[in-house]
Amino acid sequence: MNDIIFSLFVSFIWIFPTICFHSLCVLLSVLALATPALTQQCSLVGDTMQCAALGLNSVPTLDPASVYIELQENDIPSISQADFLGLAEVRKLDLSGNAIASVPAFCFSGMPKLAWMNLRNNQISFIDEQAFWDIPQLRGLDLAFNLIVDFMPGHLAEVPDLINLILGVNQINHLPVSLFQEVPMLKLLFLHRNPIGALDKGVFDNLHDLETLSLWKTEISTLPDGLFDDQISLNNLDLRGNDLMTLDEALLQNVSFAPLVLELGDNPLDFCSILWLKQKETDGAVIWNKSPPECVTGSDWADVNAEDCQGNQTLSTFLPKIFFLLNPIEHKCQSGACRNV
Repeated sequence: MNDIIFSLFVSFIWIFPTICFHSLCVLLSVLALATPALTQQCSLVGDTMQCAALGLNSVPTLDPASVYIELQENDIPSISQADFLGLAEVRKLDLSGNAIASVPAFCFSGMPKLAWMNLRNNQISFIDEQAFWDIPQLRGLDLAFNLIVDFMPGHLAEVPDLINLILGVNQINHLPVSLFQEVPMLKLLFLHRNPIGALDKGVFDNLHDLETLSLWKTEISTLPDGLFDDQISLNNLDLRGNDLMTLDEALLQNVSFAPLVLELGDNPLDFCSILWLKQKETDGAVIWNKSPPECVTGSDWADVNAEDCQGNQTLSTFLPKIFFLLNPIEHKCQSGACRNV
């Protein structure tokens, strides 16, 4: 339609050049330029609505036949429930890389079959506790790289089948004990690079299916007893970049799904606190990342033994196979035990 109007406009100027400023000419020019650019730029290819990286500053009209909607890498500052009404077939929505500041209540209720949503790399600082209501089939939610401070149990109350939740790289400073109680099917949980500081016992209770948990750079210094008691399926635990000085073997005593990838790099760990992994290494069940850490002076990890750690020499017999990853870090020996410099 836009091409036809534009052709008529050009023809009119060519035939009647002396009256090109006539009101009809002006009207034709307005019509030619007023057709929404968004309609031209977005396109439905198969069942995918392609609107990515088009410089959009609002959500365009979306085709009801869409199954996948790509709105990533635009300049959209806000979204509302009205933007997504009548999209009964949509399974996946990508809004990553925009400038969205908040997510209002019932924002996605027009997409009852929505299963995967990507909101990473925006400027989200506020999420209404009813934002994810009426999308009961949601399986994956990515909110990484935002400005979220508070994430409450209500946010997950209506998405009981959630499997993957990514909250990394935000400003979350506390996890309510009941935060994950309504999402018992979680398999992957990324909390990395949030200033959490302390974890309450029970925060991961009921997550029996959890397989991957990232707590990398969350400023934690202690792990409360019983923290991982319900994680019987855990096979990847990332604790890198924290302030942990000890790692009690009892924390993992209920883990039964082997192998376990355990990452502890960049923690001020006392060698004695991880001596219970020594036998696992001897058995070939522990694999160091690159090489074991070494002492600056005195004995290195290979030389530390139960006699050096009086009272800590009991070695675990659970976890039939553990892959233990620890980036090389320097240590010094104090009274026969190695500690970080």
